[in-house]
Amino acid sequence: MTVNVNSQKEQYEAEGQNITAKQGEDVSGWAGEAISNMAGLPVGTQYSWKTTPDTTTPGVKDAKVVVTYPDCTHDTVEVQVIVSDYTTDITPIVPGEATKVNAKTNLTDDEKAEVKQKVEEANKDNFPPNTQVEIGDDGKTTIKYPDGTKDEILGDELVAEKGRRQQIRPTGRRKGTS
Repeated sequence: MTVNVNSQKEQYEAEGQNITAKQGEDVSGWAGEAISNMAGLPVGTQYSWKTTPDTTTPGVKDAKVVVTYPDCTHDTVEVQVIVSDYTTDITPIVPGEATKVNAKTNLTDDEKAEVKQKVEEANKDNFPPNTQVEIGDDGKTTIKYPDGTKDEILGDELVAEKGRRQQIRPTGRRKGTS
């Protein structure tokens, strides 16, 4: 009597799908997300990148996912990782409360630090790692992304002189300069 045993690699076929990541995002644990039919593969199947895709620059990156079945056989599936750049994905959020300052055209270092802290806090889940926030003497804020692009928020949206009533409306509008 002959018993034929097929490997899981022969029984199953992993299917790739493109995934999207933001520039600079860590995708090292995302290999399984690039397999469209994970639910139909055996329990215990593992997914890893042959080489982790580089997300430091925007563009379409070719990648390979190694699918290892529980019987230790494996498939290699070609996929693409679409890395989007910052300027197409980010609109800086203007904090809801203006920073009270003595003179709107000549902020002190402490006032600048407070404006910076409010902008960073409002955008903590919005800005990529290594984003720099710089505050000018008039409160104008320049946001520099790691890829070299910039956004700006006008000082009038972020500061108000003490003793004056001014309502700041968070616009979320982009003041970008790429």
